Amino acid sequence: MSEEKDNVIEIEIKDKESANERTEAEASKETSVEEAVSEASNKESAESDYYNQLLRVQAEFQNYKRRTEQRMQEWRANAARDIITKLLPVVDDFDILFDHHKDDSDSVSIKGVKMIYDKLMSTLKDLGLKPIDAAGRSFDPNVHEAVMAEESDAEEGKVLKVWQRGFMFNDSLLRPAKVITAKSKKSGEGDVNEK
Repeated sequence: MSEEKDNVIEIEIKDKESANERTEAEASKETSVEEAVSEASNKESAESDYYNQLLRVQAEFQNYKRRTEQRMQEWRANAARDIITKLLPVVDDFDILFDHHKDDSDSVSIKGVKMIYDKLMSTLKDLGLKPIDAAGRSFDPNVHEAVMAEESDAEEGKVLKVWQRGFMFNDSLLRPAKVITAKSKKSGEGDVNEK
């Protein structure tokens, strides 16, 4: 009987040990589930933080872009205003000229117009405009545009006439000079045979 008791005790102990093992396993399962939920929550929180940061950066960039565009528009308006302000004296001179000669428009003095033109060119030069000197020079495709070629005794490729003046603005080409260039005369053409 004592053996049976010992066996029963052993069974009870084993049952208690297996129950303890089950409880520990269940507890570790619960802990791992809690850890997984916590990790997922942390991961979602981190993703949410990144998303919020992304939205903030995007909004900041849109604001920067809008401010930059607004500054550029203001800069253009101020630049145009400065140019117009500098050209107003030339407009005033034309007004004076026209008022002075309003009765007889044919008597407008070329000298008066030339003075106003010189004032305008001086103002434009102060703003960075430089006329391209083309007449008598060799043709340069970087600053000249050939509109025609004429036969001439001049060296081939020389600029004979300026059709329309070209201009540089602060060392960059604003408008090429439209020019007529020289081409060599063909032999026999234009020669008159004397008999």
